Amino acid sequence: RLSILVHDTWSMSSRKVLVRRMSGK
Repeated sequence: RLSILVHDTWSMSSRKVLVRRMSGK
């Protein structure tokens, strides 16, 4: 399904943001 693909991409990008924030600190 398209929704699953979008959700997967969003979760991946959000993870990168979280990692960046953690590394930044």
